[in-house]
Amino acid sequence: MWFGFYAAGAAAIPGARQAPLIDFGRFKFSLEPKRTEKPVAQGNIATIQVMRGFAAMAVALYHTHVILSMKEYGGYEIYGNVASLGWIGVNFFFVLSGFIILFAHGKDIGDSASLGRYFWRRCSRVYPIYWIFLTLFIVMAMRGMGTHGVDLSPRALFSAYSLFQIMDAPPLPLKVAWTLLLEMKFYLVFATLILWRRAGLVIMALWALAILLRNTVEPFPDFAALGPDWGLLSIWNIYFLFGMAACWTATRLTNASGPLFLVAGLAMLVYTMSGAPGQEFAMRMPPLLTQLAICFAAIITGAVMCERRYGWKLPKWSLLLGNASYSIYLVHSAAISAVAGINMKFGHGQVPSAVLFIGVFAIAVTAGVFVHLFLEKPILNLLREKPRARIREAVPTVAATESPRLVFPVLAPRHG
Repeated sequence: MWFGFYAAGAAAIPGARQAPLIDFGRFKFSLEPKRTEKPVAQGNIATIQVMRGFAAMAVALYHTHVILSMKEYGGYEIYGNVASLGWIGVNFFFVLSGFIILFAHGKDIGDSASLGRYFWRRCSRVYPIYWIFLTLFIVMAMRGMGTHGVDLSPRALFSAYSLFQIMDAPPLPLKVAWTLLLEMKFYLVFATLILWRRAGLVIMALWALAILLRNTVEPFPDFAALGPDWGLLSIWNIYFLFGMAACWTATRLTNASGPLFLVAGLAMLVYTMSGAPGQEFAMRMPPLLTQLAICFAAIITGAVMCERRYGWKLPKWSLLLGNASYSIYLVHSAAISAVAGINMKFGHGQVPSAVLFIGVFAIAVTAGVFVHLFLEKPILNLLREKPRARIREAVPTVAATESPRLVFPVLAPRHG
């Protein structure tokens, strides 16, 4: 079921091409709904944005625990049972990213003329704020502040600034950027769908197959003879594909299925994590990571369906956290380290450990929100080619329907 997304497009978007049939010679199948529906309103998938905020806060919670437990920051061991699970926020991010990319750019599939706009939207979202903090971090390290020993070799700097991996384990000054390396690989693979609809589907399917063979089938095949994969076959890439599967499922099945998906996903997540080892071991267990991908895909699918079915109205602060999730992700580690360092210098032992933990976590998240409001958001507004009313990068827009089923038209061949 989950890998049916190879023939997926995007949900009904005003102006999208209406051609429902995919033709592979003898094999033909329709993406057209069983009945005609009329869009009645335009709305945002707020749950996607809110889940991005929760994912960012989970990662911040995890790093608050990790950093405060270090001897140089006091060796505080508190809330570890809960905070140590926050590493799965990264997994959640990846699945959400796969959902958003297909949702936002499904209408571009097969339309090679939109490739430039696709890359502009993706790059303008990722690079500017990242470059600012990367450069600031490198300058501070060179002046003896914070982390020492930053690799300034040309290959390392190229990997860090371009986010294209040209070495097996690039020494990234901003450690969280390892996720961005994977994100950029996914953007490149998705671009093949935009350039060539059918060939892109084949490439995406072969990529998924190679990832699964490389990581989950014993004995694990070694593709080194074909050349270095530089992370292209990492099991983490499977999360993007499950995110695309969630997008396809959420826009094809009736919203009445939402509670089932949501409850099942949450139950699977609790079960999976109840027997999971610590983060250091879990991140080296491809079967466990694949299980988590299924859990998060089901949760996202169910949440989107439930929002449509029940008309959830989510608080503005939760949407703000979602909008600020990228900034929170980039700056939280530095903020945690800075506050923990100040505490060690001026207040070690004077602040109760529970108060310190909560305060450090809150400051880290707040710092990310401020960076979003006063740096990231203005930069994005300057770089966008169209008014914000027409391009909502962080929260994709979809046409609502009277029926729970949404039209899914865009992968069919164009005529003429």
